[in-house]
Amino acid sequence: MSDDRIILNRTLVRRTPCVESDDLDVHPVLKQVYKNRDISDSRQLDYSLNNLLPPAKLSNLDEASDIIVSAIQANAPILIAGDFDADGATGSALGYLALTAFGARKVSYICPDRQLFGYGLTEDFVKSFAEAQPDLVITVDNGITSLAGVRLAREYGMSVVITDHHLPGDELPEADSIVNPRLPGDQFGSKNLAGVGVMWYVMSFVRKKLREEKWFESEGIAEPNMAHYLDLVAVGTIADVVPLDYNNRILVSEGLKLINRGCCRYGIRCLLEESGKRIGDVVSEDLAFTVGPKLNAAGRLDDISYGVKCLVSTDAEEVRSVVKTLERLNITRKSMEVEMVQAAKEEVRNTLTSIQHSMLGVCLYNADWHQGIVGLIASRVREYTGKPAIIFAPDNEGRLRGSGRSIQGLNLRDVLASIEAIEPEIFVQYGGHAMAAGMTLFETNLERFKSLYQEELSRQLGDRKWENQILSDGEICDLGLEAAEEVRSGGPWGQQFEEPVFDGIFNVVSHRMLKNGHLSVRLSSPNSNKTVAGIFFRYSNYHSHPPENRSYRCAFHLVVNEFRGSRKPQLNLIYMSDDISNVGTFPG
Repeated sequence: MSDDRIILNRTLVRRTPCVESDDLDVHPVLKQVYKNRDISDSRQLDYSLNNLLPPAKLSNLDEASDIIVSAIQANAPILIAGDFDADGATGSALGYLALTAFGARKVSYICPDRQLFGYGLTEDFVKSFAEAQPDLVITVDNGITSLAGVRLAREYGMSVVITDHHLPGDELPEADSIVNPRLPGDQFGSKNLAGVGVMWYVMSFVRKKLREEKWFESEGIAEPNMAHYLDLVAVGTIADVVPLDYNNRILVSEGLKLINRGCCRYGIRCLLEESGKRIGDVVSEDLAFTVGPKLNAAGRLDDISYGVKCLVSTDAEEVRSVVKTLERLNITRKSMEVEMVQAAKEEVRNTLTSIQHSMLGVCLYNADWHQGIVGLIASRVREYTGKPAIIFAPDNEGRLRGSGRSIQGLNLRDVLASIEAIEPEIFVQYGGHAMAAGMTLFETNLERFKSLYQEELSRQLGDRKWENQILSDGEICDLGLEAAEEVRSGGPWGQQFEEPVFDGIFNVVSHRMLKNGHLSVRLSSPNSNKTVAGIFFRYSNYHSHPPENRSYRCAFHLVVNEFRGSRKPQLNLIYMSDDISNVGTFPG
């Protein structure tokens, strides 16, 4: 096995409990985990819908709902303008289905072609649907930075309601109304809604207004139950990797209940079952690793409208056909990702090996890379190096499209804003979040951007010690199936409410290298003759040689492995070190 590692030394750090309460009536393993996540009261684990934040404090919600209600009642053409990822697809599907259920007779959706129009309500995107002459355009998961596109839409005579969750710039679009929990002065209790979550709140408030005006009664329409759309909210929220604060955990938990009762969209059911997932036993990780990537593959490589159609169609044959298309696109995406990751690793090896501790962030460009995959490559490079990473690929108009992934403590969108303040003309456009951002620039500006990127990282990070830390919830004695089942059902797990990681010292009893650099192992604890199965995905990215049959400190997820109807505990390893004392502490 060749030594192609590019990762900095990884350190294992144990979380310090945020609380010391023993009031939680849960499995001991979960009690240990919840203490590390500031959960001290069983009420914090009550994910019933009546604990959701009320919508009233979302800025401009009343105004936006009035505009939408007027369009419905006037039988005006309404166009939902989505985004090309899973969040945009689920939000577009939710808006389309809800408006149709409300009695809107002229509602349609459109999503931008990533390669032709780029992100957001761009001028070219607006021109592409101008002939349809919608009276009202409702954006989903985009629009907050689309100044020129919104201006053009209004010049065409369209009203524009923006629903978005991305960080706004210094100037807001001149839309008829904007609903975004990140607007300055917004009083909504959660800033972490996904785009589909914002759309769900908007549609819920529209329903309330229609009910108050006795619309459903006068039209002879059964009033829709907005809880029936939470399967879409769960998929989009998990796929967009937004922080799972309490409000988002409620939305996801209720969506998972809908899915597991078999009451979800047929397309979601098909996507899960095609991946071997059993309805009735679906958890958030299944959405993250099966449904989300397949929807995203359509937007990355072809047309996200396939994803929306999969979610809105009630024609079983059509859905199954679309699911096969999504499966094919995802297989292609995986193949392209492998090739691009290998090329990126080579680039990093060439540029960072001798200076990796002085270069604070990674910024790579390759003319052969696909712009739809750059976000995935940025994630992989960040994972391998422990550094914020931005990856560029060419678009079809002589520009570069970039996607970045950050590290904890560094707001990547703020980095881009600071660069723009120094060099106002450097970007064609940019936007995003603290942990992920996208940008477009001309190739002639690339070297200047790289320089400013390193300078801004130096200013914001200072002398920060670079370590790729793995946060552990500590050691556990119980590695049995019951504990694994409790951990599996103890979520929903996700961003900032992470799936538990445990650590301990184990003896390697046997091992076998698998294809793609994965490692299958059999482990035992020093004080027990019992063994447990483990697998270390992408082991070869972190180690140049297979492990020896001796003791290692391991960090792992305790999971349930189901095979041919049999369920067994398994350790999904993410760290192995022969320095068994290599563990620190991290304040909760």
